[in-house]
Amino acid sequence: MVKEKNYLSSTLEKFNIDAFADLTILDLITLELLLKKQEPIIRYSLYVEIKEFFKENKDIPTSSFYNNLINLNKKGFISFSHSKDKKIKTDLIEATQLAKDAIKSVNSYFMSALVHNANIGNEQVLELMGQDHFEKGLMVSMSDFLNLDLFPFLSKKVDKLYILTRKEVYKDLIELGFQNFELSKIDDGNIREPENFFDVSIIPFYFRNPENYRITRTKLLKELIRVTKPDGWIVISSRAKLPTTQNYFANEVLRIYGEALDNRTFTINELQQDMKKAGIKEIKTLEYQGMVAAIGKKSLKLNSK
Repeated sequence: MVKEKNYLSSTLEKFNIDAFADLTILDLITLELLLKKQEPIIRYSLYVEIKEFFKENKDIPTSSFYNNLINLNKKGFISFSHSKDKKIKTDLIEATQLAKDAIKSVNSYFMSALVHNANIGNEQVLELMGQDHFEKGLMVSMSDFLNLDLFPFLSKKVDKLYILTRKEVYKDLIELGFQNFELSKIDDGNIREPENFFDVSIIPFYFRNPENYRITRTKLLKELIRVTKPDGWIVISSRAKLPTTQNYFANEVLRIYGEALDNRTFTINELQQDMKKAGIKEIKTLEYQGMVAAIGKKSLKLNSK
C-alpha cells in the first residue's frame, strides 16, 4: 500500500494533465502507431512509419520527430529502453500504460463520434418497440448537424417523414437531393403539426441544450408527446458517457474530454428521467456500442400540458 501511494505521488508530480490538450497531430499519430505494436519498436523504424503515414502531406525532419518523442516521454505517454541485442544501439520505444488506457479509449470514442454510424442501434430500438413500419414520423434535429446516413433507413420504415430543423438546413438537404420528406417547424415554442399526428417522433442526437428552438429539452419532449398519436412512440438517443478505467490518470483525461462533450452525452438514467419529467411513464431503454436510447410509449390518456 505504501509503495502504491509513493508511486501515485511521484507520478502525479511528473504528469501534468493539462499537457494532454497540447498534443499535436504528429503526437497522436505516433501514439496510435505505438499502441498497435506488440513489442517496443526501434526509434528509426517508428520514424519511417510516421513518414509513410504522412507521405507528401507533411515534411517531418528527424530532429523535430525526436524532440516530439522526448516531449511525449516527459508527459508520461512513452518510455525508452535499450535492446538486449548489442547490435541495436538506438533506443527502443513503446507506449506506456497511461497511453494505452487514456489515449486508446479517447481515440476510440472520438473516432466513433466523428465518423458516427447513425444506424447503430436502430434495429435494436425497433425490436424493443415491436414495430418496424410507420405511416407518419417526425425526426427532430437539436442542432444544425444532420447525419445523412439516417435518411435511407428512415425512408424504408416511414411512409411520410417530417423533419424539424432550421429552414437553411432544409434547403441544404434539398440541394443534396433529399426530397422525400416535409419540413416541420416550431412557432412560439410549439411544433406546427396538430395533436396526435405522428406515429413515431425521434430525436436521434439528443442534446442537453437545444441549439435551434429557444426552448428547454423538457418542453421539446412535451411537444413531441402532444403531436404523437396515443399508443405512438417517442425515441431519444445520444452518445453514452465516456467509460472509466482502472487508471486514475486515464480517468482524469477522460473526465476533461467528457466535460467538453457534456452537451451531447447522457446516461441511461438521465434519458429515463427526462422522459418521466415530460410525463411519459412506459419507458424502455437500450445501451449499445456507445449509444444510449430511451423509447417511450404515449399512453392513451396522456396529453402534454
